[in-house]
Amino acid sequence: MNMLPTEIELEFRCNGCSTDNKEQFVDLVWDFVESQNRQVVLENHYVATMQTNCNCGATIEIEYHIWEYPVGAINTDEIQITNGTKI
Repeated sequence: MNMLPTEIELEFRCNGCSTDNKEQFVDLVWDFVESQNRQVVLENHYVATMQTNCNCGATIEIEYHIWEYPVGAINTDEIQITNGTKI
């Protein structure tokens, strides 16, 4: 699990006011989601959850998902944003 990033910089647009935002999130805390056997090797899924506020007051929630396959190597990632859109 030590291969997971400890920070991320994101650019996103607020769905409430359409303002473009750029924010650096540091000291990410990763939660283990699941592990699956994939052709004899494990694939692990982790998520870090972050929250910030736009200047208009809207709360932006971000989930950063990472899958390791094989363990120790990041295979893919995905960012999901509630009340905002990644730009």
